[in-house]
Amino acid sequence: MISEQESTSRRLIDFAGLEWNDACLSFHETERTVRTLSRWQVRQPLYSSSVKRWKKYEEFLGPLIEGLGDMAELR
Repeated sequence: MISEQESTSRRLIDFAGLEWNDACLSFHETERTVRTLSRWQVRQPLYSSSVKRWKKYEEFLGPLIEGLGDMAELR
């Protein structure tokens, strides 16, 4: 998602059976009200500083990774 935002977003939207809207790429510019604790994050563009941060917890994620099978893409 981080390195290929547009192509990945297009595949997700297509999979969901929805029509593409260019606003999908500028989600962080929305003016709608956000009422969650993550409202600050919603207003940020995609960033890469958290990529692979999950590796710190890999030893605890074994059952989840196993359960996801081929869907767990570990790059």
